[in-house]
Amino acid sequence: MDNSILLKFEIITTLISFLYIIYYYFERIYYNRLEPRLKKMLRSELVVEEIPRETVNIAQKEDFYKKFNLVKDKISKENKEKLEDIIKRVKINSSKWYLDSSKSLIIEWLAIDKNNKELNLELANIYQKEKKYRNAEYIYFDLIETKGDNFEILKSLGYILAIQNKLNKSIKIYEKALARRNNDTEILEMLTDLNFEVWNFKSALKYTKLYLKEKPKDFNKLLIEWICYENTWKIMDAIISYKNILEIQPYNSEVIERLKNLEE
Repeated sequence: MDNSILLKFEIITTLISFLYIIYYYFERIYYNRLEPRLKKMLRSELVVEEIPRETVNIAQKEDFYKKFNLVKDKISKENKEKLEDIIKRVKINSSKWYLDSSKSLIIEWLAIDKNNKELNLELANIYQKEKKYRNAEYIYFDLIETKGDNFEILKSLGYILAIQNKLNKSIKIYEKALARRNNDTEILEMLTDLNFEVWNFKSALKYTKLYLKEKPKDFNKLLIEWICYENTWKIMDAIISYKNILEIQPYNSEVIERLKNLEE
């Protein structure tokens, strides 16, 4: 009796494995056939973007966007539930690093609603995971053009530019983001570090002070503060900054020595 049950279990297990192999095989065939078509579709979208905008009559352009928005609204209403499901699937696949299948789903739906913010952000996130930072950068710039200076998009773009060592461009984008939310500590921290990196000590000092209002005991930012004071010849302020550092690390020999030299 036991052997019979075991045999049935093995048969069921083998059957399930066989069905999974068939499913996986046909899924790969589907995506392999779908991918070239989607890539071609995406390339065609990029080619359209390369057309010089000054050649398009402004009235024609406005008329086109009015018509496009009407179509987009109609499509999004008809497919709202499907789109929400697609976005969930994309996020799950992306979190599991099934990046190719996520991209295929995104590009397919961008053909229907190419300015969809969530889909574009997910695609940019995938490119970031793949370290294709330039592709992510293009997507964020396009989103800013269509959605305006959105805080979330500006923040993501600033980070992508910083990763590519485009520090001055990153600073400008982060400053725009800060104008949208002036007490965001992540933005203030990035602006402090980026300005310090390019030796723009006045700006670095400005953002360090704002950051320290939110987090007054941040040791690294206090170090940046006194270096900025020294490089802008604000010696008395540098002494105060040294004393603030010693409150956190009272036995820091380097800071103690520097403070003695300044006070002499």
